[in-house]
Amino acid sequence: RYTEFYLTDGTTLVSCKNIGDYEKLLPSNVFFRIHKTYIVNLNTITEIDKKQGHVCKLKNGQSLPISKRKYLELVKFLNMN
Repeated sequence: RYTEFYLTDGTTLVSCKNIGDYEKLLPSNVFFRIHKTYIVNLNTITEIDKKQGHVCKLKNGQSLPISKRKYLELVKFLNMN
């Protein structure tokens, strides 16, 4: 039960709280839980790739999976119909 934070400056922080605790604390207009193991800052997303099985690509070059259930919520949230 721990959470890792990957910051935009490249540093990583580790906390003993679980991701659900942070999901409740973070502003929902900036952060979105895309998967059971990932919450992403919406400002860091550069692309959502449906061809690779619902993946979001970030400014740092990393790609993260988006769960099927969360993908529909994310599309609706971002008005990407």
